[in-house]
Amino acid sequence: MEEYLENMKFLRSYMNDLEEDAAKRSAEEQQQRTAIDAHDAEIVLVRAQVKQYRDEAKQLAEAKARVCIDMAEKQGRIAALEVEGSTLKQVMTGNYLF
Repeated sequence: MEEYLENMKFLRSYMNDLEEDAAKRSAEEQQQRTAIDAHDAEIVLVRAQVKQYRDEAKQLAEAKARVCIDMAEKQGRIAALEVEGSTLKQVMTGNYLF
């Protein structure tokens, strides 16, 4: 009988240890799930930011293209005005050949 009681004590102790280990693992799993959820939320945020930055980069590229077109047009006008100014100068000085 005494051996039976000793075995029961051992069994209860063993069961308590298993329950404690299970509780610890459950807590660790919950922490890991929480960390994974936080990382998932960060990934969603980063993806949204990447999309926003891509959109901004596209807008900047389009604005740059418009500025380049405007510059080219203005450089063409400047060149035409320089030619016209040169022609007028020659006419005024009498060096223009008709």
